[in-house]
Order: sequence, then structure tokens, then C-alpha cells
Amino acid sequence: MTQLMTIMEDYLMFKGFKYLRLDGMTKSEDRGELLRLFNESREFFLFLLSTRAGGLGLNLQSADTVIIFDSDWNPHQDLQAQDRAHRIGQKNEVRVLRLMTVNTVEERILAAARYKLNMDEKVIQAGMFDQKSTGSDRRQFLQAILSNDTIEEEEEDEAPDDETVNQMIARGEEEFEIFQKLDTERRVTEDKPRLMAEDELPEWMLKEEDTEEEEEEEQEELGDRRARTKKEVDYSDSLTEKEWLRAIGAMENDDEEEANGSKSKRGSKGKRRRIDDDDDDPKPKKRGRPAREKPGPKNKRLIKQLKRLMDIVIKYEDSDGRVLSEPFMKLPSRRELPDYYEVIKRPMDIRKILNKIEEGRYEDLNDVESDFMLLCRNAQEYNEEASIIYEDSIVMQSVFLNARERIETEADNLPEEGGADDF
Repeated sequence: MTQLMTIMEDYLMFKGFKYLRLDGMTKSEDRGELLRLFNESREFFLFLLSTRAGGLGLNLQSADTVIIFDSDWNPHQDLQAQDRAHRIGQKNEVRVLRLMTVNTVEERILAAARYKLNMDEKVIQAGMFDQKSTGSDRRQFLQAILSNDTIEEEEEDEAPDDETVNQMIARGEEEFEIFQKLDTERRVTEDKPRLMAEDELPEWMLKEEDTEEEEEEEQEELGDRRARTKKEVDYSDSLTEKEWLRAIGAMENDDEEEANGSKSKRGSKGKRRRIDDDDDDPKPKKRGRPAREKPGPKNKRLIKQLKRLMDIVIKYEDSDGRVLSEPFMKLPSRRELPDYYEVIKRPMDIRKILNKIEEGRYEDLNDVESDFMLLCRNAQEYNEEASIIYEDSIVMQSVFLNARERIETEADNLPEEGGADDF
């Protein structure tokens, strides 16, 4: 994923900075030429490198500042990228800066990387398996690592201000004064409003969802027939084969009734019959699809099995106490996420599955498994492989299969009759 490099290229071209780029698409014969240009020429301001492609086989001894914009899940990949500037022939002090947005997934990535490096220090590095260190040396080194961890945990995770950043990147008092002067000039020249201020936004974008729902409820109470937001329609084939045949039979009965009714109308054309109030009211004819039959004992037992199965899946928590089913309960609307409905042709969420269970539209466990696996495949198709929701969908698949196996095992141990109510 080198999309961030493409975005940075747009910014560098806007500022007029000359740069070089090397990523996984760069040919091997071009890599040497790019290194020569960067090391020998002072014309180029910076060298854009992807972590994986630029981590090995590069000698950037003319570079003295490494800026990591996008951290890697594997901390050793970042370490290898930093080492490209720590090469033989380096004469300047090398500074390594890591940029991270507060309260984003980048914090989780960096925390995972730090955890791996700390384990490496405590288990491998602290062992000092060089046949020269004594036990007291190992103990002293390990205590120093643990004390450093305590100090780091006490530090506040806040974004530093401009002056703090200048102190971090400056290599002396002269550079610090230059950076302070640049910041002052930048504030004067670039103190401009945003491209679009909040007062320029239309009113409908500033409304909260709660107020919109209240307005819709008021319109329904007052009988307002103005155009409203269309509700989501499920166009998937939700009828079973038996229900479809039953619906076809109902349509044929309706056609016969209409034909008989038209004949009687033609026979009594021009005549009117007055019905006395004392006569009994005729029974109304039932039209359309016949009423759904009440579920029998077998269907009741199946519905209870499905409800218990979904209850296990919905309440599943990981080792951190996080409920994995929350993002899968209800899909965002087409207005909130139109791109999702362009990529996914058959949307599915847990709410739809629960509704179909209540309506008795599942014939067996295989039907609900098919819908749940469709839900997980949709999440894996739309999201990135390294994303949290992608990994959660894989876990949810295994949780569902294990829960189904457990439900089937318990069902086999129950008696055939009279056990449905006790399940």
C-alpha cells in the first residue's frame, strides 16, 4: 500500500520540492541510479521510500533524517528502514522521527510494535548469551529495561506543540532558532481560513441524526405526505421453495375468483340489489397470499436452536473483553456509505438474520449458516486484510461453526418428543 506516498507527491509538487521515489514497482536496474542521484546530487530535497521495498540493500549515507509517516506492524521492518541512513560514510548525526495521529489505529500499531520489541529486549537481549556476561550483569541490564518501561508508561500521550517539535529535530541552538523563525513566518503567511467554513455548510449537513428521526416521526403523526427518505428494500430472494409454490397457488385461486366474479357481473348487468340491514353480512373473501401457518413443534424447536446459536455468536468476547459482533449488527445506510453498496451486491447483517429467524424463514441450520458466512465474506471483501473488522470476521466464522457444532450435539442428546420446550 503506497497510497500515502502518492498523496505526499502531490504535496511536494505543490510546494515545488524536488524528490525521488522508490517502491515495490521500481525496477531493479533503476534502484542503483536513484541511489546515485540522491547520494551525489544536492538537487533532490528528499527520498520517498516504502518500508518493505526500501528496507534492504540501500546505502543512504548522505541522508541524516529519517521520517516514518506510516508505521509497520512488524517493528523490525521499521528498524531496517532506519538503518538505511546509519551506513558507513555517514558524517552527520542521524535523527529518526515517527509521525502518528492521536486516537487512531496508528496508536494500536505502534503499541503492538513496542510490545514486540520489549519482549525481544527482556527475553533475548537481556539474556546476554555471549559467554562473557555474568548473572549479575544480566540482572542489572533487565532491571534497567524494566525501569525504562515504567518511565515511558508515565509519559502523557499528547501531541507536542511546535516548540517541542523544534527541540526534538534541532541538532543545535542555531537550528532551533531557524525553526522557530520559520514557524513564526508560517503563522503569518498561512493564517487563512479553511476552504469551507462551518457557516458555509448547508443546514441539512449540520443536523444530527436524532433530530432527523424526530422530524420523521412528527411527519408521520401529522399525516404529512411529503417526500421522505426511502426505506431500505431487501431485493434478495427470501422465500423458500414451499412458500413460493404456496404463493403461486394463491395467485391461481385469485384468478379463478376474479373470472367467476366477472361472469356474475355480466349476468346481472343493469340491475341493482338492495341488501336489507337484517341480512347476515357475507363472509369477506380472502385474497393474496394465505396466512402463514403457525410453526409446528419441529419449527419451534428449530427457531429455539437458531436463537440460541445467534445468542452465542452475538455475546462472544475476545481476550480484551471486546464484543466482536457489534460492527456486524446493522449495516450503515446507503446515504452513509454508498461505496459499500456498489462493491457488495448482497448486503447482510445480524439484524436481518434475526428477523428471518423470527419469521420462520429458515428450514434448517444450513440456511442460517449460508447467510452468516455471506455476512463474513462481505466484510472480508470490502475491508483491508490488515484491518480489525477483517480479522474479526474470520474469528466470527469460527465462533459460528463451533457454536453450531455445540448446538447440534446438545440437540442429539435431547428426546425427539417433548424436548423442544426444554431446549
